[in-house]
Amino acid sequence: MRRNSAWFVVGLVRIIGLWSALMACRPAPAVDGVRVLRAELWGAAYQAGIRENDLILSWHRDSESGPVRSPLDIELAILEQSPRGEVELSYQRDGHEHRAALRHADWALTTAPLESDASVWHRVEQARAVHASSEAEERGGHVAELLRDLDDPRLTGVLLEHGMQPVQGFRLADFEDGVQHVRAQLPGSPLLGWHLDWLGWSQHLAFDERAEETLREALALYEALPNAEVERSQVLNHLANHELRRGNYEAAEVLYREAHAVRAKLAPGSPRNGALLGNLGLALRRQGRLDEAERTTLEALREGSKFAPRGLHIGYPLRNLGLLALDKGDYDAAQSYYEQALSIFEEVRPDSVEVAGMTLNLGNIAKDRGKLQEAERRYRHALELWSALEYNPLAYASCQHNLGQVLLQQGRLAEAKDHLEAALAIKEQRVAGSPLVSTTLFSLGVLSRQLGELDRAEALHQRALAIRRAVTPDTADTAESLFALARVADDRGLVEVALSRRLEAVEILESQRDRLVFGDDERSRFSARFHEEYRALAEFFVDTGRAKEGFEFLESSRGRSLRALMSQREIRRGALRELVSERKRAEQRLSRVRSRLARAPAGDDAVFRTLHAELQELQADIDDVRERMGRAVPAIALEDALREFSTEKARSALLPSTKLLSYSVGPERTLVFIVSAAGTEGPDVQVREIAVERDALAALVERFRAFIERGRVTTEIEPALLRIGHELYRTLWAPLEEDLRDVERAVIIAEGPLLSLPFAALVESVESRTFLAEKMALSFATSAAVLTVQSEEPKNPTLALVALGDPDASASRAKLPHAREEVAKIAKLFSGELGIYQGSEATEAQYKAEASSARFVHVAAHAELDEQFPLSSAIALAPGGGSGPVSEDGRLHAWEVIEQLQLQAELVVLSGCDTGRGRELSGEGMLGLERAFRVAGAESVLASLWQVSDRSTSELMVRFYEELQSGTATDLSLVVAQRRLAETKTWGHPYHWAGFRLSGSPTGGSARATPGSAQTPPTAMP
Repeated sequence: MRRNSAWFVVGLVRIIGLWSALMACRPAPAVDGVRVLRAELWGAAYQAGIRENDLILSWHRDSESGPVRSPLDIELAILEQSPRGEVELSYQRDGHEHRAALRHADWALTTAPLESDASVWHRVEQARAVHASSEAEERGGHVAELLRDLDDPRLTGVLLEHGMQPVQGFRLADFEDGVQHVRAQLPGSPLLGWHLDWLGWSQHLAFDERAEETLREALALYEALPNAEVERSQVLNHLANHELRRGNYEAAEVLYREAHAVRAKLAPGSPRNGALLGNLGLALRRQGRLDEAERTTLEALREGSKFAPRGLHIGYPLRNLGLLALDKGDYDAAQSYYEQALSIFEEVRPDSVEVAGMTLNLGNIAKDRGKLQEAERRYRHALELWSALEYNPLAYASCQHNLGQVLLQQGRLAEAKDHLEAALAIKEQRVAGSPLVSTTLFSLGVLSRQLGELDRAEALHQRALAIRRAVTPDTADTAESLFALARVADDRGLVEVALSRRLEAVEILESQRDRLVFGDDERSRFSARFHEEYRALAEFFVDTGRAKEGFEFLESSRGRSLRALMSQREIRRGALRELVSERKRAEQRLSRVRSRLARAPAGDDAVFRTLHAELQELQADIDDVRERMGRAVPAIALEDALREFSTEKARSALLPSTKLLSYSVGPERTLVFIVSAAGTEGPDVQVREIAVERDALAALVERFRAFIERGRVTTEIEPALLRIGHELYRTLWAPLEEDLRDVERAVIIAEGPLLSLPFAALVESVESRTFLAEKMALSFATSAAVLTVQSEEPKNPTLALVALGDPDASASRAKLPHAREEVAKIAKLFSGELGIYQGSEATEAQYKAEASSARFVHVAAHAELDEQFPLSSAIALAPGGGSGPVSEDGRLHAWEVIEQLQLQAELVVLSGCDTGRGRELSGEGMLGLERAFRVAGAESVLASLWQVSDRSTSELMVRFYEELQSGTATDLSLVVAQRRLAETKTWGHPYHWAGFRLSGSPTGGSARATPGSAQTPPTAMP
């Protein structure tokens, strides 16, 4: 049974005389004073001259002074005297007396009494030992029992300083009573500041709304004291942590920076400085500033390593680096960081919150990677740990929920049900009506549907939806519940009900996409979460004879991350700084109101009405700011234009004798929407169904590419290549042949496994070795909606061509002699002002200086593909060059292209290996170098799908530019060059000519209408 923890506070607030009496009864030692065991290099004591083995005798501040008989006197001087002003210590060394002036409270001093006795200090030490070793439920009672005779309110400050925090074993009410007593006995004292600070922190951990008020009071108290900067920095840190949890990430950043600045100035090298940097990294991460967050967290790790090789100051940054790695999708790095952190936590704090949290996180990684058995093992261990930590039942419930999810994925439905219901019982008891409850209700609804219990599934999903509508309306979670209810309606044959629920869910999602600013990885996860639902709705339209509606729905949903990336580019360039800040402030207020709504008492209609009114008002403010942003930057207004996408606009955007082919690759079937150019007879939209499963198609594409890439070591076109190429032709193209009769060019919208398929190499006939490139010109687009939007930005390039060949990138990289020949031959085809750079002159600085002024940009260089972090992919140019203090490193990253270039080019050619590859965003195409140049303004980009040959690529590019300079459009020029190369004996293998793909709008020659013509095709924005 728990002992009466109130003794901890009540016992500490009795009359000071009893403590004095205890001290008076203490046998006086021969010499007063305490021995210095350690003085940290960064602390105020060391800086003032105090060293190991010195004997500290007394303290002095202004007209006040006191003897030092035990380490307790040192602790009280730190807490009570140091914040009031400079403290001077008298100490002995080698029999000589000295004085040291300490100017701030981070003394970093460890001392020991001269003799072992029953002094108050030893009672405090006993209390600390019991606190560290006891179970959480027993700590308060044991400590209270040991200290029941020590009635000095100052001692609670000592206990707090030594880590005996009330949240780990004491009731919050007990500590509040103690604070009130200290306020009465020691008003305005630094010790009251200590109590208020820790009370505020305890309230924060207990999700008590009074936390900010308490912490602000502590901050005001310390600001009124002359020497309390260190204490103020601790309160700032606690306030920042509070703002971070409330979603006020920019406010948290400001507070962390202020706290760190104080400590870095007063106590450079302190391990707490590293902790503050680690917290700052969390605030930056929450803002999506992942690179800054990683740099800051690594700095925190370096700071901590100076203090000691292992400890909490190392474990926390490692944990945070794991979180950042997860944000970037790097599960290997995340797991490595987490395992290192877990090792430290198990050593420093076994069976603690930190160990349980890391175990839970490692289970989450295993779950996300599909390692369900490992996830189950981790979750079960975490359950045991959280079960022992009885003061955090919600963490225990989260473990139950996650374990239930893993068992559900394994089909172990009965076991999953037990754990999910256990989680639900705890959540409904602790946080009834909160989003945490709705999450478990949703999972139980999914489980019930799998069991065929449709009535129960409907009821559970409706309960989850009710909570989400009340607490987090118009969010992805609400849409998720609507989609789940739509699937239940499908099972019951309620077609119109299912459609209505799906359409409402989509409306919510589209609204949320417009309102929120995502990072690239967040956007990818958001799209992936619901991409299958969008596809299912498009298929529903097709199955009910509404192909045009299905096409318009699917295409308007595609490419949003690309368009949002453009908007973010403008924001990063500073075009909207004030408006962005205004919107973020409104969104932070919105987050706070939603947080209050989540914790509002169930059944309090008046509170709910008030908070809902605030939500509506704030959302109106956000919408107003967005409208003003759209007027300021066309890339943002583009979102509004795309909402008006229609099939008619798509048809008008297509050139004559062109058809648009939009592939939607589903788990069990693939649909192809076929759209003809305006003026063409026939239906607006036709749809063809291909009976091929996504996994089977992916395997076929992978085998086809493997045989093509064998062309780097053989000139033979192997029968297996022809056979697989023909199978893909029959699967993907033959069903469309009737629709494509008399068509010269096709614009393809690909997804899934088709993003890496070299369509040009599809084999029409095995016997005659006829490839698709011999029949039709191909180009690729992210979505039909993107093609309909015309760029209004004026283009006035001053250079006809900027070309770089075989840069001196690195001694470890192979030279590209044919790249030099390639650039030299291409340059001879152009007239006008040119920028041609080879070898050491082909620098990154030169490229950045001139690429934005060119009509055509050509780069023949090595590329570095980073599929894990696609915006870190780079083109290897020569280092150096440029002006100013920073010299370019020669690696032109995709993120640099987006943030630093403003291209006017009709065409950018990336004549290197893997320049068209990246990471797939579900329903959004590839993220990588190709996309970066499109976002930077290029109308079209020619890039490669694999590691191409230096020699054959040079031959292909020269032929391509020869055709282009004769007046042929880019897509037709590419197919002519491919055909010419395919006819040669040396370069006839598809490996040499099928690897380059044109993305964007065909330009030049017949791609543009002649001046004065009735129809001028729009120039597509990316």
